[in-house]
Amino acid sequence: MRSPLSVANGLTFTRLIISPINAWCIVEGDYVLSSAMFVIAVVSDVFDGVFARRQANPTNIGGILDHTADCFFVSSALVALSINGSIPWLLPILVVFAFLQYVFDSKVFRREQLVPSKLGRWNGIGYFVIVGIVVGENALDFDWISNLWIRQTFAWTLIVSTMLSMGERLFLLRRKNASDDGR
Repeated sequence: MRSPLSVANGLTFTRLIISPINAWCIVEGDYVLSSAMFVIAVVSDVFDGVFARRQANPTNIGGILDHTADCFFVSSALVALSINGSIPWLLPILVVFAFLQYVFDSKVFRREQLVPSKLGRWNGIGYFVIVGIVVGENALDFDWISNLWIRQTFAWTLIVSTMLSMGERLFLLRRKNASDDGR
């Protein structure tokens, strides 16, 4: 059995640890510190996979931990941004439900691999992007980058694409279950 203690998982835990700190920074309006947390989160997300593959140690636990850390970081940041009125409340709620659906549909608790979708992957990137844009523009005091209508349009695009992704997963799961029943 592979040890869950690794550099890759340590980097992933970093995102879990800084997530509540980042959310607090956003709520308190400390966007400079939140920007630093965002950079740490992105760097740790990029390099945890690199280290896992380099050490030939990617595990199911590492995969679910990575996705959990991503979800926790972006959803807590999105909740904080919702508290500040920067984005609609529906987005962080959908992010959490989409993550839960992803985990349960993938049957990860039966030690099966996570099954990603292209739209879900793009949504995951989009969640980080909207957090980075709003936090970055506030840290740099640039209100011209994503004024309210651009930010809201991007947020609502992510809301719609998240619902589409969830619908796609549900459709594919039902189709798979129907074909399994027909065997």
